[in-house]
Amino acid sequence: MSLRQKFQEFIYSISTSDKYSEFDSRKSFNRVNKPGPESTLLYSHHNQSSHELITENDLDDGNLNKHNLDGVHEVKLAWRHIKNWMDKYSPDLGHSLQDKCTNSDLNDFQKDLNIKLPNCVLEFYKLTDGQSDFGNNTNEINGLIFGLKLMPLDEIMVSTENWRKVARVLNSELSQIKQANKISELSKLPTIHSNQNAYKKKLSGNSFSRSTRSSSVSSELSSGSNSQLNIPKQRCIPPGATHETFAHPMWIPLATDEVGNYVGIDLSPGATGKWGQVILFGRDFDFKFRIADNFGDFLLIFANDLEIGNWELKRDRKNNYGDLFIGNEGELVYVDKTTKLEIPYLEVLRRRAIEKWLSSLEISENLTPELEQLKQDLTAKDQTLTSFNKSLNNIDKFINNNLSTIDNLDEP
Repeated sequence: MSLRQKFQEFIYSISTSDKYSEFDSRKSFNRVNKPGPESTLLYSHHNQSSHELITENDLDDGNLNKHNLDGVHEVKLAWRHIKNWMDKYSPDLGHSLQDKCTNSDLNDFQKDLNIKLPNCVLEFYKLTDGQSDFGNNTNEINGLIFGLKLMPLDEIMVSTENWRKVARVLNSELSQIKQANKISELSKLPTIHSNQNAYKKKLSGNSFSRSTRSSSVSSELSSGSNSQLNIPKQRCIPPGATHETFAHPMWIPLATDEVGNYVGIDLSPGATGKWGQVILFGRDFDFKFRIADNFGDFLLIFANDLEIGNWELKRDRKNNYGDLFIGNEGELVYVDKTTKLEIPYLEVLRRRAIEKWLSSLEISENLTPELEQLKQDLTAKDQTLTSFNKSLNNIDKFINNNLSTIDNLDEP
Protein backbone atom coordinates (compact mmCIF):
# COMPACT_ATOMS: atom_id res chain seq x y z
CA MET A 1 0.00 0.00 0.00
CA SER A 2 1.41 3.38 -1.00
CA LEU A 3 1.89 6.27 1.42
CA ARG A 4 -1.03 8.07 -0.17
CA GLN A 5 -3.30 5.07 0.30
CA LYS A 6 -2.22 4.73 3.93
CA PHE A 7 -3.06 8.38 4.51
CA GLN A 8 -6.45 7.90 2.86
CA GLU A 9 -7.11 4.88 5.05
CA PHE A 10 -6.22 6.86 8.17
CA ILE A 11 -8.58 9.69 7.22
CA TYR A 12 -11.29 7.12 6.49
CA SER A 13 -10.84 5.42 9.88
CA ILE A 14 -11.26 8.64 11.89
CA SER A 15 -14.09 10.11 9.84
CA THR A 16 -16.33 7.21 8.82
CA SER A 17 -19.40 5.87 10.59
CA ASP A 18 -19.02 2.51 8.83
CA LYS A 19 -18.92 -0.52 11.11
CA TYR A 20 -18.80 -3.48 8.72
CA SER A 21 -17.47 -1.84 5.58
CA GLU A 22 -13.71 -1.36 5.30
CA PHE A 23 -11.54 1.13 3.47
CA ASP A 24 -10.22 0.28 0.02
CA SER A 25 -9.04 2.59 -2.70
CA ARG A 26 -10.91 0.58 -5.31
CA LYS A 27 -14.45 1.80 -5.79
CA SER A 28 -15.89 -1.67 -6.26
CA PHE A 29 -14.02 -3.33 -3.41
CA ASN A 30 -15.59 -6.57 -2.17
CA ARG A 31 -13.69 -8.59 0.40
CA VAL A 32 -15.21 -11.97 -0.31
CA ASN A 33 -16.59 -11.96 -3.85
CA LYS A 34 -14.37 -9.78 -6.06
CA PRO A 35 -16.53 -8.09 -8.72
CA GLY A 36 -16.00 -8.89 -12.36
CA PRO A 37 -14.85 -6.45 -15.01
CA GLU A 38 -18.40 -5.34 -15.70
CA SER A 39 -18.86 -4.37 -12.04
CA THR A 40 -21.93 -6.51 -11.65
CA LEU A 41 -22.81 -8.75 -8.76
CA LEU A 42 -24.76 -11.97 -8.94
CA TYR A 43 -27.31 -12.29 -6.18
CA SER A 44 -28.82 -15.75 -5.85
CA HIS A 45 -32.10 -15.90 -4.02
CA HIS A 46 -35.55 -17.47 -4.05
CA ASN A 47 -34.30 -20.89 -5.17
CA GLN A 48 -31.19 -22.12 -6.80
CA SER A 49 -32.30 -21.71 -10.39
CA SER A 50 -33.40 -18.11 -9.94
CA HIS A 51 -30.77 -15.38 -10.30
CA GLU A 52 -30.80 -11.67 -10.79
CA LEU A 53 -28.02 -9.35 -11.85
CA ILE A 54 -27.81 -6.26 -9.67
CA THR A 55 -25.48 -3.40 -10.44
CA GLU A 56 -23.64 -1.60 -7.70
CA ASN A 57 -25.51 1.60 -8.52
CA ASP A 58 -28.74 -0.16 -7.61
CA LEU A 59 -27.35 -0.80 -4.15
CA ASP A 60 -25.79 2.60 -3.63
CA ASP A 61 -28.86 4.48 -4.81
CA GLY A 62 -31.23 2.41 -2.75
CA ASN A 63 -33.18 1.32 -5.82
CA LEU A 64 -33.21 -2.31 -4.77
CA ASN A 65 -36.68 -3.77 -4.13
CA LYS A 66 -38.37 -0.39 -3.77
CA HIS A 67 -41.66 -2.08 -4.54
CA ASN A 68 -41.26 -4.49 -1.60
CA LEU A 69 -41.94 -2.61 1.60
CA ASP A 70 -43.37 -5.56 3.53
CA GLY A 71 -42.43 -5.26 7.18
CA VAL A 72 -40.75 -1.85 6.99
CA HIS A 73 -43.50 0.00 8.86
CA GLU A 74 -43.73 -2.88 11.34
CA VAL A 75 -40.00 -2.64 12.09
CA LYS A 76 -40.28 1.05 12.95
CA LEU A 77 -43.43 0.57 15.03
CA ALA A 78 -42.12 -2.44 16.94
CA TRP A 79 -38.72 -0.87 17.60
CA ARG A 80 -40.35 2.22 19.08
CA HIS A 81 -42.24 0.05 21.58
CA ILE A 82 -39.17 -2.06 22.34
CA LYS A 83 -36.99 1.01 22.95
CA ASN A 84 -39.61 2.52 25.25
CA TRP A 85 -39.80 -0.73 27.21
CA MET A 86 -35.99 -0.89 27.60
CA ASP A 87 -35.80 2.72 28.75
CA LYS A 88 -38.42 2.03 31.40
CA TYR A 89 -37.51 -1.44 32.66
CA SER A 90 -34.02 -2.46 31.49
CA PRO A 91 -31.59 0.28 30.41
CA ASP A 92 -28.74 -2.27 30.51
CA LEU A 93 -30.25 -4.09 27.55
CA GLY A 94 -30.47 -0.80 25.70
CA HIS A 95 -26.80 -0.15 26.40
CA SER A 96 -25.90 -3.48 24.80
CA LEU A 97 -27.17 -2.27 21.42
CA GLN A 98 -24.57 -1.11 18.91
CA ASP A 99 -24.67 1.93 16.65
CA LYS A 100 -26.62 1.79 13.43
CA CYS A 101 -25.12 0.47 10.19
CA THR A 102 -24.37 2.70 7.24
CA ASN A 103 -25.44 2.13 3.65
CA SER A 104 -21.85 1.11 2.87
CA ASP A 105 -21.97 -1.49 5.63
CA LEU A 106 -25.17 -3.00 4.30
CA ASN A 107 -24.06 -2.90 0.68
CA ASP A 108 -20.75 -4.65 1.40
CA PHE A 109 -22.47 -7.17 3.64
CA GLN A 110 -24.90 -8.15 0.89
CA LYS A 111 -22.09 -8.39 -1.66
CA ASP A 112 -19.98 -10.55 0.63
CA LEU A 113 -22.79 -13.05 1.20
CA ASN A 114 -24.07 -12.74 -2.38
CA ILE A 115 -27.63 -12.01 -1.25
CA LYS A 116 -30.32 -9.37 -1.29
CA LEU A 117 -31.83 -8.58 2.10
CA PRO A 118 -35.51 -7.68 2.48
CA ASN A 119 -36.06 -3.97 2.97
CA CYS A 120 -37.45 -4.52 6.47
CA VAL A 121 -34.15 -6.14 7.53
CA LEU A 122 -32.17 -3.30 5.96
CA GLU A 123 -34.36 -0.83 7.83
CA PHE A 124 -33.71 -2.60 11.13
CA TYR A 125 -29.94 -2.52 10.73
CA LYS A 126 -30.15 1.19 9.98
CA LEU A 127 -31.46 1.46 13.55
CA THR A 128 -28.89 -0.75 15.27
CA ASP A 129 -26.17 -3.26 14.42
CA GLY A 130 -27.50 -5.79 16.89
CA GLN A 131 -26.01 -6.40 20.33
CA SER A 132 -22.40 -6.28 21.40
CA ASP A 133 -20.66 -9.26 22.98
CA PHE A 134 -22.33 -10.21 26.20
CA GLY A 135 -20.95 -8.32 29.15
CA ASN A 136 -18.16 -9.42 31.44
CA ASN A 137 -17.70 -11.29 34.70
CA THR A 138 -19.34 -8.60 36.83
CA ASN A 139 -22.16 -7.31 34.66
CA GLU A 140 -23.40 -9.81 32.13
CA ILE A 141 -25.90 -8.60 29.53
CA ASN A 142 -28.21 -11.19 28.04
CA GLY A 143 -30.04 -11.45 24.75
CA LEU A 144 -32.70 -8.83 24.18
CA ILE A 145 -35.31 -11.18 22.69
CA PHE A 146 -35.97 -13.18 25.86
CA GLY A 147 -32.39 -14.43 25.92
CA LEU A 148 -31.87 -14.50 22.15
CA LYS A 149 -29.08 -12.20 21.05
CA LEU A 150 -29.63 -9.82 18.14
CA MET A 151 -26.65 -10.56 15.92
CA PRO A 152 -24.44 -7.81 14.41
CA LEU A 153 -23.47 -8.04 10.74
CA ASP A 154 -20.02 -9.50 11.33
CA GLU A 155 -21.44 -12.35 13.44
CA ILE A 156 -24.14 -13.02 10.85
CA MET A 157 -21.40 -13.27 8.23
CA VAL A 158 -19.42 -15.85 10.22
CA SER A 159 -22.47 -17.94 11.15
CA THR A 160 -23.84 -17.92 7.60
CA GLU A 161 -20.52 -19.04 6.14
CA ASN A 162 -20.30 -21.85 8.72
CA TRP A 163 -23.80 -23.09 7.88
CA ARG A 164 -23.01 -22.88 4.18
CA LYS A 165 -20.03 -25.16 4.75
CA VAL A 166 -22.36 -27.64 6.47
CA ALA A 167 -24.77 -27.43 3.55
CA ARG A 168 -21.97 -28.04 1.02
CA VAL A 169 -20.69 -31.08 2.91
CA LEU A 170 -24.14 -32.61 3.28
CA ASN A 171 -24.98 -31.89 -0.34
CA SER A 172 -21.77 -33.57 -1.48
CA GLU A 173 -22.50 -36.64 0.62
CA LEU A 174 -26.07 -36.76 -0.66
CA SER A 175 -24.84 -36.63 -4.25
CA GLN A 176 -22.49 -39.55 -3.59
CA ILE A 177 -25.29 -41.56 -1.99
CA LYS A 178 -27.63 -40.93 -4.90
CA GLN A 179 -24.92 -41.88 -7.37
CA ALA A 180 -24.18 -45.09 -5.48
CA ASN A 181 -27.88 -45.95 -5.35
CA LYS A 182 -28.24 -45.49 -9.12
CA ILE A 183 -25.26 -47.72 -9.84
CA SER A 184 -26.60 -50.28 -7.38
CA GLU A 185 -29.94 -50.34 -9.18
CA LEU A 186 -28.17 -50.80 -12.51
CA SER A 187 -26.40 -53.89 -11.23
CA LYS A 188 -29.81 -55.52 -10.77
CA LEU A 189 -30.77 -55.09 -14.43
CA PRO A 190 -30.74 -58.16 -16.74
CA THR A 191 -27.44 -58.64 -18.54
CA ILE A 192 -29.23 -58.89 -21.92
CA HIS A 193 -29.25 -55.10 -22.13
CA SER A 194 -26.62 -54.38 -24.74
CA ASN A 195 -26.30 -50.77 -23.77
CA GLN A 196 -25.97 -51.43 -20.03
CA ASN A 197 -22.30 -50.47 -19.81
CA ALA A 198 -22.84 -47.23 -21.70
CA TYR A 199 -25.86 -46.37 -19.56
CA LYS A 200 -23.92 -47.18 -16.39
CA LYS A 201 -21.02 -45.01 -17.53
CA LYS A 202 -23.41 -42.14 -18.21
CA LEU A 203 -24.85 -42.34 -14.73
CA SER A 204 -21.43 -42.54 -13.10
CA GLY A 205 -20.41 -39.25 -14.71
CA ASN A 206 -21.21 -35.76 -13.55
CA SER A 207 -25.00 -36.00 -13.44
CA PHE A 208 -25.42 -33.05 -11.13
CA SER A 209 -25.09 -29.52 -12.36
CA ARG A 210 -23.11 -26.83 -10.58
CA SER A 211 -26.30 -25.05 -9.61
CA THR A 212 -27.65 -28.20 -7.93
CA ARG A 213 -24.43 -28.76 -6.02
CA SER A 214 -24.29 -25.15 -4.88
CA SER A 215 -27.73 -25.42 -3.34
CA SER A 216 -28.28 -26.90 0.09
CA VAL A 217 -29.32 -30.45 0.64
CA SER A 218 -32.72 -30.45 -1.02
CA SER A 219 -35.99 -31.97 0.11
CA GLU A 220 -34.66 -35.36 -0.89
CA LEU A 221 -33.18 -35.60 2.61
CA SER A 222 -36.70 -36.20 3.84
CA SER A 223 -37.31 -39.15 1.53
CA GLY A 224 -34.74 -41.67 2.74
CA SER A 225 -31.20 -40.51 1.97
CA ASN A 226 -31.15 -38.72 5.31
CA SER A 227 -31.00 -42.06 7.12
CA GLN A 228 -27.81 -42.90 5.25
CA LEU A 229 -26.36 -39.54 6.32
CA ASN A 230 -27.24 -40.31 9.96
CA ILE A 231 -29.50 -37.26 10.05
CA PRO A 232 -33.07 -37.37 11.40
CA LYS A 233 -35.85 -36.80 8.91
CA GLN A 234 -36.08 -33.09 8.09
CA ARG A 235 -39.54 -31.52 7.92
CA CYS A 236 -41.13 -28.10 8.23
CA ILE A 237 -44.26 -26.42 9.58
CA PRO A 238 -46.29 -25.47 7.63
CA PRO A 239 -45.42 -28.28 5.20
CA GLY A 240 -43.80 -26.90 2.07
CA ALA A 241 -42.88 -23.56 3.65
CA THR A 242 -39.13 -24.28 3.62
CA HIS A 243 -36.82 -26.76 1.95
CA GLU A 244 -36.83 -29.89 4.10
CA THR A 245 -33.12 -29.93 4.76
CA PHE A 246 -30.80 -29.56 7.73
CA ALA A 247 -28.86 -26.58 6.35
CA HIS A 248 -29.42 -24.16 3.49
CA PRO A 249 -27.08 -21.45 2.13
CA MET A 250 -29.92 -18.93 1.89
CA TRP A 251 -31.03 -19.16 5.52
CA ILE A 252 -29.58 -16.03 7.12
CA PRO A 253 -29.47 -15.97 10.96
CA LEU A 254 -30.44 -12.75 12.75
CA ALA A 255 -30.84 -13.84 16.39
CA THR A 256 -29.27 -16.73 18.28
CA ASP A 257 -29.35 -18.59 21.58
CA GLU A 258 -25.53 -18.90 21.18
CA VAL A 259 -25.67 -22.72 21.25
CA GLY A 260 -26.44 -23.34 17.59
CA ASN A 261 -30.09 -22.36 17.17
CA TYR A 262 -31.34 -19.33 15.27
CA VAL A 263 -34.17 -17.05 14.28
CA GLY A 264 -33.42 -16.17 10.68
CA ILE A 265 -34.81 -15.16 7.33
CA ASP A 266 -35.37 -17.56 4.46
CA LEU A 267 -34.25 -16.22 1.08
CA SER A 268 -35.01 -19.48 -0.72
CA PRO A 269 -38.47 -20.59 0.46
CA GLY A 270 -40.27 -23.82 -0.32
CA ALA A 271 -43.27 -24.23 -2.60
CA THR A 272 -45.72 -22.65 -0.14
CA GLY A 273 -43.25 -20.28 1.52
CA LYS A 274 -42.66 -16.57 1.13
CA TRP A 275 -39.35 -14.88 0.33
CA GLY A 276 -38.02 -13.19 3.46
CA GLN A 277 -40.12 -15.28 5.85
CA VAL A 278 -38.78 -15.71 9.39
CA ILE A 279 -37.98 -19.27 10.42
CA LEU A 280 -36.49 -21.28 13.27
CA PHE A 281 -33.53 -23.47 12.33
CA GLY A 282 -30.34 -24.83 13.82
CA ARG A 283 -28.81 -27.65 15.78
CA ASP A 284 -31.97 -28.66 17.67
CA PHE A 285 -34.47 -28.10 14.86
CA ASP A 286 -35.05 -31.09 12.61
CA PHE A 287 -38.44 -29.45 12.14
CA LYS A 288 -38.12 -25.97 10.65
CA PHE A 289 -40.88 -23.55 11.66
CA ARG A 290 -42.18 -20.45 9.90
CA ILE A 291 -42.93 -18.00 12.70
CA ALA A 292 -43.61 -14.78 10.74
CA ASP A 293 -44.04 -13.58 7.16
CA ASN A 294 -41.26 -11.00 7.54
CA PHE A 295 -38.83 -9.62 10.11
CA GLY A 296 -41.08 -6.66 10.90
CA ASP A 297 -43.90 -9.00 11.90
CA PHE A 298 -41.49 -10.97 14.09
CA LEU A 299 -40.41 -7.83 15.95
CA LEU A 300 -44.08 -6.96 16.47
CA ILE A 301 -44.66 -10.39 18.01
CA PHE A 302 -41.82 -9.76 20.46
CA ALA A 303 -43.02 -6.21 21.20
CA ASN A 304 -46.54 -7.50 21.82
CA ASP A 305 -45.25 -10.04 24.36
CA LEU A 306 -43.57 -7.18 26.21
CA GLU A 307 -46.68 -5.00 26.06
CA ILE A 308 -49.08 -7.64 27.41
CA GLY A 309 -46.75 -8.61 30.24
CA ASN A 310 -45.38 -12.00 29.17
CA TRP A 311 -42.01 -11.26 30.75
CA GLU A 312 -39.97 -11.15 33.91
CA LEU A 313 -36.54 -9.81 34.80
CA LYS A 314 -34.93 -12.78 36.49
CA ARG A 315 -32.30 -11.57 38.92
CA ASP A 316 -29.37 -13.77 39.94
CA ARG A 317 -28.01 -14.09 43.45
CA LYS A 318 -24.43 -14.46 44.55
CA ASN A 319 -23.48 -17.77 46.08
CA ASN A 320 -22.15 -16.45 49.39
CA TYR A 321 -24.49 -13.81 50.77
CA GLY A 322 -27.49 -13.70 48.47
CA ASP A 323 -26.81 -10.12 47.44
CA LEU A 324 -28.08 -8.95 44.07
CA PHE A 325 -25.42 -8.35 41.46
CA ILE A 326 -24.61 -4.66 41.42
CA GLY A 327 -25.59 -3.03 38.15
CA ASN A 328 -27.35 -6.12 36.78
CA GLU A 329 -31.06 -5.65 36.23
CA GLY A 330 -31.59 -9.32 35.56
CA GLU A 331 -32.16 -11.60 32.60
CA LEU A 332 -35.24 -10.95 30.49
CA VAL A 333 -37.17 -14.23 30.30
CA TYR A 334 -40.53 -15.19 28.84
CA VAL A 335 -43.14 -15.94 31.50
CA ASP A 336 -46.67 -16.71 30.35
CA LYS A 337 -48.95 -14.13 31.95
CA THR A 338 -51.76 -16.64 32.43
CA THR A 339 -49.98 -19.80 33.57
CA LYS A 340 -47.00 -18.04 35.22
CA LEU A 341 -44.72 -20.61 33.56
CA GLU A 342 -41.24 -19.65 32.37
CA ILE A 343 -40.71 -21.04 28.86
CA PRO A 344 -37.72 -20.66 26.51
CA TYR A 345 -38.73 -18.25 23.77
CA LEU A 346 -37.69 -20.58 20.96
CA GLU A 347 -40.14 -23.09 22.41
CA VAL A 348 -42.84 -20.42 22.60
CA LEU A 349 -42.34 -19.53 18.95
CA ARG A 350 -42.32 -23.21 17.98
CA ARG A 351 -45.59 -23.90 19.78
CA ARG A 352 -47.27 -20.89 18.23
CA ALA A 353 -46.24 -22.01 14.75
CA ILE A 354 -47.69 -25.46 15.41
CA GLU A 355 -50.92 -24.07 16.85
CA LYS A 356 -51.37 -21.78 13.87
CA TRP A 357 -50.87 -24.65 11.46
CA LEU A 358 -53.20 -26.98 13.38
CA SER A 359 -55.86 -24.27 13.40
CA SER A 360 -55.60 -24.01 9.63
CA LEU A 361 -56.21 -27.76 9.38
CA GLU A 362 -59.50 -27.55 11.27
CA ILE A 363 -61.21 -26.02 8.24
CA SER A 364 -59.95 -28.83 6.00
CA GLU A 365 -62.38 -31.70 5.59
CA ASN A 366 -59.94 -34.31 4.31
CA LEU A 367 -56.32 -34.70 5.37
CA THR A 368 -53.80 -36.84 3.57
CA PRO A 369 -52.34 -39.73 5.59
CA GLU A 370 -49.02 -37.86 5.71
CA LEU A 371 -50.59 -34.72 7.20
CA GLU A 372 -52.64 -36.77 9.66
CA GLN A 373 -49.51 -38.58 10.86
CA LEU A 374 -47.61 -35.29 11.11
CA LYS A 375 -50.44 -33.82 13.18
CA GLN A 376 -50.39 -36.79 15.56
CA ASP A 377 -46.61 -36.65 15.94
CA LEU A 378 -46.64 -32.95 16.80
CA THR A 379 -49.55 -33.28 19.23
CA ALA A 380 -47.89 -36.15 21.10
CA LYS A 381 -44.56 -34.30 21.30
CA ASP A 382 -46.24 -31.14 22.60
CA GLN A 383 -48.03 -33.04 25.37
CA THR A 384 -44.72 -34.51 26.55
CA LEU A 385 -42.96 -31.12 26.47
CA THR A 386 -45.80 -29.39 28.32
CA SER A 387 -45.69 -31.96 31.12
CA PHE A 388 -41.89 -31.71 31.35
CA ASN A 389 -41.90 -27.89 31.45
CA LYS A 390 -44.49 -27.86 34.22
CA SER A 391 -42.30 -30.16 36.30
CA LEU A 392 -39.26 -27.92 35.80
CA ASN A 393 -41.21 -24.79 36.70
CA ASN A 394 -42.58 -26.40 39.86
CA ILE A 395 -39.02 -27.15 40.94
CA ASP A 396 -37.91 -23.57 40.16
CA LYS A 397 -40.89 -22.17 42.05
CA PHE A 398 -40.08 -24.27 45.12
CA ILE A 399 -36.44 -23.16 45.10
CA ASN A 400 -37.31 -19.47 44.65
CA ASN A 401 -39.90 -19.59 47.42
CA ASN A 402 -37.37 -21.08 49.81
CA LEU A 403 -34.29 -19.04 48.91
CA SER A 404 -34.31 -17.18 52.20
CA THR A 405 -34.34 -20.45 54.13
CA ILE A 406 -31.56 -21.89 51.99
CA ASP A 407 -29.43 -18.73 52.40
CA ASN A 408 -29.74 -18.90 56.20
CA LEU A 409 -28.55 -22.49 56.47
CA ASP A 410 -25.25 -22.81 58.32
CA GLU A 411 -22.42 -24.00 56.15
CA PRO A 412 -20.79 -27.26 57.34
